[in-house]
Amino acid sequence: MSTLDCPTCKKKAMSNWDKLNLSPLATKKCANCGACLSVPFYTALIPIIPIMALMLIILSKGLSGSFINQAFPIFGLAIVFILLNFVPLKSKK
Repeated sequence: MSTLDCPTCKKKAMSNWDKLNLSPLATKKCANCGACLSVPFYTALIPIIPIMALMLIILSKGLSGSFINQAFPIFGLAIVFILLNFVPLKSKK
């Protein structure tokens, strides 16, 4: 089962872009069955992990500004990858 599949009807519920726009408080209807879908609460904490890791690297090594400018897009892509591939959809009642 893909992370884009509806937990109710087991068919593709939405596009990648629609899933990235979800939050624990925002819902979107399944394209097939119309069930209200959301993501679990812990997804609000996922973007904090790479940001905190980058801050620890900066504080521990005193890295130059050029590394920081290159690291932010990489950490941003990591966040998108995690949200799209590892966060399941859940049905809200």
